[in-house]
Amino acid sequence: MKIISWNVNGLAACKRKGFLKFLAYAKPDFLCCQEIKTQCPLQTPDYFQFWNPAQRKGYSGTLTLARKKPLSVHYGLGIDEIDCEGRVINLEYETLYMINVYVPNSQGSEERHDFRALWDEALLEYLKGLDKPVILCGDFNVARDYIDIYPENLRNEADPSGFEPEEREGMEQILEAGFTDVFRALYPNQTGAYTWWSNRLNKRLENRGWRLDYFLISNGLMGNVRDVIHHTDVLGSDHCPISLTLRLAPVRKGLTQEDLAAMWRGIDWDRMEDQLLEIQRRLARAALSRRWDQVAELQKRLVRSLAAKVLAVRHVVQVNSEAGIDGIRWRTDEDKMRAALSLTSKGYRARPYRRIIILDEGKERRINIPTAYDKAMQALYAYSLDPVAEAVADKKSFAFRKGRSMYDAHVYICQALSGNHAPKWVVRADIRSCYDTISHDWLLKHIPMDKKVLREFLRAGAVFAGDLFPTSQGISQGATLSPILGNMVLDGLQAFLYDGLSPNGKIDYGDGNMIRFADDIIITARTADSARRLLELLNRFLAQRGLTLHPDKSYITNVELGFEFLSRRYRFRDGILVVTPSEQAVADFEHRLENFILKFHGSQKALIERLNRKLIGWANYHRITDTYEAFRRIDTVVQALLARKMRLLHPKRQWKCIVSHYWRVNSRGKHIFALQNKPSVHVIRLTAVNITEHQPVRTSLHPYLDQEYYICLQRKRDIQKVSGPKHRAIWQRQSGRCHYCGAPMLPDQEIALVETMIGGGRRVENLAYIHQRCAYDVLEEGPEGEHLDLISMLQMVTDSIAELESPYWDLREFFRNCKKSLVTLTFQQIEEIIGDRLDWEAYFSEAFWFDEAPGMTGELWDDFPFHAIQPTDREYCISDAWISQGYRIQRLRLLDRRVVFRREIHNTSGLALPPALADQRIPDNAAYEAKEFFRYLIKKYGL
Repeated sequence: MKIISWNVNGLAACKRKGFLKFLAYAKPDFLCCQEIKTQCPLQTPDYFQFWNPAQRKGYSGTLTLARKKPLSVHYGLGIDEIDCEGRVINLEYETLYMINVYVPNSQGSEERHDFRALWDEALLEYLKGLDKPVILCGDFNVARDYIDIYPENLRNEADPSGFEPEEREGMEQILEAGFTDVFRALYPNQTGAYTWWSNRLNKRLENRGWRLDYFLISNGLMGNVRDVIHHTDVLGSDHCPISLTLRLAPVRKGLTQEDLAAMWRGIDWDRMEDQLLEIQRRLARAALSRRWDQVAELQKRLVRSLAAKVLAVRHVVQVNSEAGIDGIRWRTDEDKMRAALSLTSKGYRARPYRRIIILDEGKERRINIPTAYDKAMQALYAYSLDPVAEAVADKKSFAFRKGRSMYDAHVYICQALSGNHAPKWVVRADIRSCYDTISHDWLLKHIPMDKKVLREFLRAGAVFAGDLFPTSQGISQGATLSPILGNMVLDGLQAFLYDGLSPNGKIDYGDGNMIRFADDIIITARTADSARRLLELLNRFLAQRGLTLHPDKSYITNVELGFEFLSRRYRFRDGILVVTPSEQAVADFEHRLENFILKFHGSQKALIERLNRKLIGWANYHRITDTYEAFRRIDTVVQALLARKMRLLHPKRQWKCIVSHYWRVNSRGKHIFALQNKPSVHVIRLTAVNITEHQPVRTSLHPYLDQEYYICLQRKRDIQKVSGPKHRAIWQRQSGRCHYCGAPMLPDQEIALVETMIGGGRRVENLAYIHQRCAYDVLEEGPEGEHLDLISMLQMVTDSIAELESPYWDLREFFRNCKKSLVTLTFQQIEEIIGDRLDWEAYFSEAFWFDEAPGMTGELWDDFPFHAIQPTDREYCISDAWISQGYRIQRLRLLDRRVVFRREIHNTSGLALPPALADQRIPDNAAYEAKEFFRYLIKKYGL
């Protein structure tokens, strides 16, 4: 297949200069023309003509001639401001998209610069949404690198229009999205390969031009490329035609097993996730603006995208849950790819669920399990519904939502019931069989998704013991979509309560404040009468949805008497809200421990490991409450059960022998159940678990739009909860005491993780926990109240860190070996290069990227004697990695987590001579040895 792209600079004029003769001679399968300026008649019987002229006469416009009729034709990018200039034609075929583009020139005004930026963003988003390989060609009005411009063209201006960093970055972002610049991939070092020349000063005759015309193709098509040619001898325009020749495999109606398996193994999962997230973000913004027509269109686009389909299948495979009534599980790559390609709403019929019954604490729970195909369909439509659900959700709904948990519900209950003017009454509500009784009619009327598909999900029926039972109401507890539907049924309750209590007056937000976790609800009230009114409103709200309250679990109570919620008991005691694990929760856990320990069969090591997992899980759930007494009680129960178990195992041995064999005395004089030859393997004591406070999520969080905030929140939570092996090691090393003041760090105190040696890196050995208040004190005065001599302190620090290895050495080597003038790196790529996570400041503070010396900014840095810091000290700033190699940051985008670097110093070696060799006279022998050594390096590496 042969494709030609040509900016004709006015088709009528080019036609007079031999355009049709060139077409007859070249005989391409496609001819893509840009800047046609006008729609003039063409006699091309062998070609279908697709015109996209600009609304303004004599300006812009594109034309594509194609031998084969496409499946569909799309004009523009879907943005009126851009599409009025006729810059895009997309022809869809069975195996690929053929796209002809004429990228706007940013030359002339700031307005056109903004227009070009809008274009680059829109084109990138458009390409990401395509589900087949793409051939993209045309005049891109940008030169990628210095090799693509005749050097003297940059003599008067370093970054002229067509070579500005923003324009080049737009091109690089397309390439990073999965495309290849074909010419530069085949001929990486070829100079003088230009496609446009100014009409002045004989520049074309002397080949003093620019490479502005490109073929960009999907990475997967590079194996089919035969050649790309610049036809510089063809005149008729200030651009020359460029041609691409491909050897494409013949289209087959069916794919073989090997083809399908290879397709699945070749999926770029990061790219698929990025494409899905981008559509979900657009969905979220449209839903927040209540643009429901746009929501519907974006949902259709999402469920039809290849990215969403393959991710839905991957979700089903990774969960690996029970099989449905057909018994099918996708195990091979071929099965997974075939399933992904077959997901469609066209003619979709959901198969009946397979019903199983589980006994949970004496109660029967009916679980309906869909088939694998139906699971994938539900996952697919969950991707399209979840961003919309987040946009309309109640702020204090915390179940089955990204970034929210039952811990957040606990914190907001405490906040609602704390303070001098806190409400004293609570409505504790629980919905009877919520999932089983939701009205299908209400769902079909109010849920914003494909009604036909939703109806199939709801009314599929369930098979149990060989009989088919209809599902006329309720939703399945085993389905991916059910948690989202369950939340959406109850969303809007908060506004309903406030409107019902205060239809015409000012709202008292403490009276009717609702906190909800799934179908468990807490509503605060000022008075008992108000509480009864809230209960009536709640019943009315639920009745519209086919729901009712559970009479035994729903009640009104005074906070002085207390109430239980999510296995915790809340009660005022002496004017203070006290939260503890409920008696029922403790008793249930003791019962489970008894069953586990006494019925366990296995080695002592296996018993310890499995028992510790149960203890840690229960402790982590309750550690944010006042649990010391409950933890002591559980520790006692565990020791008693272990003693009983060992007695049963060794009924004839003396108790002292059993104790000496299974128990050890730790450093605190406590008996611990441990391995005889490895005391470090022992049953933990819950009283040693840190009691901590939970950092609550912001109630306005939208997980698809506020990802940076959520990452920051997670880091704060890890630090506050001493979560993970890194944080636990630091905490244990300090025995829970502040590194600065030595006082214990209590659960209700905010703590911070700081470097003990400035610039030493955020490694475990260089980090310490301190009180947040101490973090401010350290900056003002020393431990004895004396003001710190910062200059002396920094001198001491720089003397100490000189012996440490730079954590950014690998990044420095990357830039040393880099040959590009413009480099774009994502934060993830930088982390892969350095082999470690970036500090959290990198995601939220520009100063992290621009600091040129460790720990020093502002006036202090300006006044600091530079001679006091050796060059090696700067290696502990990440910026030294590129500054030392002649690069500077051209653009930093924290939102996109991307940095663009530009080389300012060319032809650098990346080698800095030590000052001892460069700044003073050295002995003759040393000079001789240095010369011999450099001569050896030059010969060895062919320099």
